[in-house]
Parts: sequence; C-alpha cells; structure tokens
Amino acid sequence: MWWFRILTIAVAASLIGACGFRPLYGGGGRSEVAAELSSIRVSPIRDRLGQQVRNELLNQLNPGGQAADTRYVLTVRLRDSIQELAVEKDEVSTRANYRLNASYSLIDTETNERVFSDSSFVVSSYNILSADFATLVAERDAQERAAGQMAENITTRLALFLRRELTAKRAPES
Repeated sequence: MWWFRILTIAVAASLIGACGFRPLYGGGGRSEVAAELSSIRVSPIRDRLGQQVRNELLNQLNPGGQAADTRYVLTVRLRDSIQELAVEKDEVSTRANYRLNASYSLIDTETNERVFSDSSFVVSSYNILSADFATLVAERDAQERAAGQMAENITTRLALFLRRELTAKRAPES
C-alpha cells in the first residue's frame, strides 16, 4: 500500500506543476520576490503598537537582516478598537475582540509614485477577567498577536504584488 501513496503524491505533484502553480518564494531567500521584499524600507509607525508592527515587518521583509538598496518605501497607518462581547446577565462582559486596521502604501523611490496601496484588518480575541491586571495582560497579548498577524498579511500582499510585477516584466511584449 505504500506504493499507492508514493504514486498519489507523484501524480499530484505533476498536476500542480502542469497547472502553472509556482511557489511565491520559489528559491527560498534568494528568490526574486525575496530580493524585492528586502529592498523595502518601512517608515516609522507611531505608538507602541506601530513599533511592534514595524519590527515584525522588518523581520519578515528581510529575515537575513542585511541592508539592501532601498527601492520602495512602505508607509503604514494603524487604527485599533475594542469590541466587548459575551455579556452575562449582570451586564458584565467576559470576552472582547481587539480589532486592528491598517492602510498602507508602497512608494517607488525612483519615481516617487505610489505603486501599490491596500488595507487589511485583524481580529484577536481575549477574555475579560475579574482581575484588572490579568485583563490588561490578556489585552496586550491580543495586541501582540494582532501586530504579528498584521505584519504577515501586509508581507503576503506585498509579495503577491511584487510577484505580479516581476512576472509582467518578464512577459514578452505583444
């Protein structure tokens, strides 16, 4: 039966290759997309939460940490809010959603034009506890999770945009 699994995997791999599927980061850290991502400079983002998102972006855009020539500048604006949920009979909330919204733009440094802009949101839930300090810790943890997820969302969308741009440059003119 082991041969059936190997045959199934081989057939699936050949079908994926035939449909034009290409991994986003094909080639790992030395791919064209990774090189383009590492050429993005992230502008400072205000507040402590902005610092967390920026640090996560820096780690994800250029995991090697080597400085690349700046080709793009990324600007990010954040808005956050808290929505209390799960209200008990005595009108005390026991659960909350921390919502983080970001609008961001990628600016080409050569032309000083905006080449890509988008927005994203992340929701991170936490418990509202009877101890204020425990609730504060839970809320901060939700903020940190939201910051990490937001950086992932932005990085993925930038990578998809850059992959499209690189593919369009390689396509023959008609």
